[in-house]
Amino acid sequence: MNKAWLNPFNPTLKIKTSIVFIGMLFIVLVLKSLLFASSSVGQVDVNRIKGQFIRNLAEHKLSKTKAQAATILFNKSLRLSLQEYASAHHLVLVKKDAVLGAGSKPKDVTEAVMKEVANNMRKMSHA
Repeated sequence: MNKAWLNPFNPTLKIKTSIVFIGMLFIVLVLKSLLFASSSVGQVDVNRIKGQFIRNLAEHKLSKTKAQAATILFNKSLRLSLQEYASAHHLVLVKKDAVLGAGSKPKDVTEAVMKEVANNMRKMSHA
């Protein structure tokens, strides 16, 4: 029986051991990332965003038809912006007034979402 594989100085044994070790390390890292992955939470003041939109509508003194069209566009843009922002930043977004308590204060992303809404409204109105 060939006992070369028992020799600790055998280069083939070192390579095989290294491959097994790297494979096990990779598996441990993948499992760690799957088991301990946490979603961050962001809060959005939707009432503030809607209030800003209503103030802008009032300033422009639009006709009823144009105001309705702008409102439909705003609602679509708001939904899209919230989805895009949450996906892009890997966040779970909650309404600011819906947060009853948290171990740490969720990140307020209202300003960033407002900018996204404005950008999406511009894109949608020119499409």
